[in-house]
Amino acid sequence: MQYQRFGNKVVARLDKGEEVLETIKSLCQKENIKLASVLGIGAVKNTELRYFNPETKQYHDQIFENSYEAAPISGNISRMNQEVYLHLHASLGGADFGSIAGHLKSAVVSATLECVLDIIEGGVEREFSGEVGLNLLNFK
Repeated sequence: MQYQRFGNKVVARLDKGEEVLETIKSLCQKENIKLASVLGIGAVKNTELRYFNPETKQYHDQIFENSYEAAPISGNISRMNQEVYLHLHASLGGADFGSIAGHLKSAVVSATLECVLDIIEGGVEREFSGEVGLNLLNFK
């Protein structure tokens, strides 16, 4: 990965073979990013997406091994228990021009991934909600 910070924005290029979430998390730790939005475009493979069923409060995971266009990967960065917490979703397009989407659990860059992190001053912690079954932003 290569990146450059411009005030409250970080422009990053993830390289072939890098795991997306691990690399972004590492960047956040290095730059002490506590709260930000994320937008990324490029190509990924070996992608694991999740679908959350609000009725059962269960995730259903599926792996997509082929290379796909990330169009886009988007979401936010916050903290949970003082650790970096990534909440990213991905819309992926395949060679058949069909698309799939879901919560991004993991992905490997297959060509490149260009990301912009828009840093927000301050921080928000997450807290698990038993009622919803998810880690929600907590504005205490």
